[in-house]
Amino acid sequence: PAGECKPLWKQGPAYQGGDQVQHNGRIYRAMWHTSREPGDPAYTDTTNQGWGFEWADKGACTK
Repeated sequence: PAGECKPLWKQGPAYQGGDQVQHNGRIYRAMWHTSREPGDPAYTDTTNQGWGFEWADKGACTK
């Protein structure tokens, strides 16, 4: 299900656990302190595994 859009992700600032951003039409929640790009498969949990990833993909956003 689509969720309400969040602020756009910006390169540079560090995000804290629980922060939510929008990037490429998807919503991501930071799992802990990170400045890496959400959506990168090396850092983004897309299967609700929840462990070992810096971002959780929360689905598409609606405008």
